[in-house]
Amino acid sequence: MRLLGAEVTILAPGHSRAALTVTDQMTNFHGITHGGIIFALGDLAFAAASNSRGQTAVALNVSITFLSASTLGDRLVAEARECHLAGRTGLYEITVVEETRGTLIARSQDLVYRKKNGLSLRRMHSPGAALRIHGQTDPIKIQDLGLVGGDQGRIAGLDIRQKAHNMPKIGFGAAKFKRGFVQQR
Repeated sequence: MRLLGAEVTILAPGHSRAALTVTDQMTNFHGITHGGIIFALGDLAFAAASNSRGQTAVALNVSITFLSASTLGDRLVAEARECHLAGRTGLYEITVVEETRGTLIARSQDLVYRKKNGLSLRRMHSPGAALRIHGQTDPIKIQDLGLVGGDQGRIAGLDIRQKAHNMPKIGFGAAKFKRGFVQQR
């Protein structure tokens, strides 16, 4: 999401918020925000919320409805909320609004499958890779997360909910968060 300039601004168990500002490259030939951009922002919020409990969650279904157009310069905010957890599945409602006017741009209902294992972290090739928490001077070093194993490690002794809850803004500097993985950029 770094390519789009999107950032996760809230991350708590079963809840997240992500935002971006629409640039000229994000508009279609009608001069409105491309639906793929709106979908991607909603998907970022969905991925963050569904993986926020420390268990790998992957999308099974996403159903989105585009309700209003947005244009160049609009600040779009996607909010994902967990509605239901049952066994291995979780249901989420995602809204995308234009921040200034409060216009509802899109709404989606998304379903995840939760794997048995914990949240995985793909191996970092750079020892300096870090998660940067905006508003704090020191990033969290990937090696401080307690990775174990070869190509993939699990979080050992880290409660993601405690680390991410109530943080004002979470960005992913040298790494990005995507569908339950932290990957090197």
